[in-house]
Amino acid sequence: MSKEKGFRKKLIICAKVTLSMMLISLLLVFNVPIPIRIETVAFEIALENPNHAIERTVVISGWYRINLFVPYNRFSGSIQISGYDTTNQAMDALKLHRNRGAGYRFDLLFFNYSEITDSADNADSHTRKLFGAMHSRLMFRDAFIIVSCEGYINTFDSPLVVLNATNRSSAVAILRNFGIYE
Repeated sequence: MSKEKGFRKKLIICAKVTLSMMLISLLLVFNVPIPIRIETVAFEIALENPNHAIERTVVISGWYRINLFVPYNRFSGSIQISGYDTTNQAMDALKLHRNRGAGYRFDLLFFNYSEITDSADNADSHTRKLFGAMHSRLMFRDAFIIVSCEGYINTFDSPLVVLNATNRSSAVAILRNFGIYE
């Protein structure tokens, strides 16, 4: 009887481990999206201009897909930044590419908007506008956005919207973690 109980106990443990491994494999293979909604304070600074300091609110809402088999994670949804009306438009999905060795992910932010033009066919003109570049850790744990200045992105000249920062010193501390501000 004791050998039979030991065998049953081992069989149950083996079955639980096997089922757990199958479930984890299915989640990874089918890349199940994770719903995300983050509303946080952010602080906008410009590294070249110490007087540039604006408090912002950032709302990130959508679906985040963690993918272990390709070198990027995907986010589809919206990123709205107070004070930037462009961010209220539809946004292209992000492919947050892994930056090897740096420990963070990045992609360009494009927003789509429609302009009514005075054309002969009265059709709306759909345009993609480069807003900036998003840099973040997994699931937007730490993140900042380099805001494009007329299609030009430069870490030192362009405004930086740093999430979870409440003042310039906390924004600079987060940027140091990314290796941006030494």
